[in-house]
Amino acid sequence: WAAFRNILAEILEASGLMVLNQKPSDAEEHLVGLSDDVGVGFIPDHGNQPSSSTVDRATDSTCQDETGVSKVIRADQKRFFFDLGNNNRGHFLRISEVLDQLELVSKTLQVEQKLFYLDLKENPRGKYLKISKKMSGSRSTIIVPSSDISWFLDPFNYYVRRAREQRVAA
Repeated sequence: WAAFRNILAEILEASGLMVLNQKPSDAEEHLVGLSDDVGVGFIPDHGNQPSSSTVDRATDSTCQDETGVSKVIRADQKRFFFDLGNNNRGHFLRISEVLDQLELVSKTLQVEQKLFYLDLKENPRGKYLKISKKMSGSRSTIIVPSSDISWFLDPFNYYVRRAREQRVAA
């Protein structure tokens, strides 16, 4: 939480949206507005903005976000993205959490018109095999936990042996 608080203080300071009548050292100790209405304490003149009933919602689909400040922090196997920006409705803080996935081995295999991706990955729950098939723009994926990979491959090994035996017999 201390890292979270500090990153918010950095974003606040870097954005130039300092809270009125507040010393910079106070911003590091307590970020005014985090538990209040969104924007209160962060955005000067926030209370003077029109109520949501008078805002034209038709422009929401065409608005472009202009991200001003972005920060990333890592904790364990997660990344937290903090993006402070503004758009036609005002200022916003977007916080995203992304789980880091460690890719151990990656192979690509083309069979006729199909493209197969085999990725051995690891996340906090363990290792797993991700098998994806791409054909004609569509993609299908299955996930096999590492504990079941040998069980999953047994039928393939069986059919490979049978195909070899039939070739030798012919």
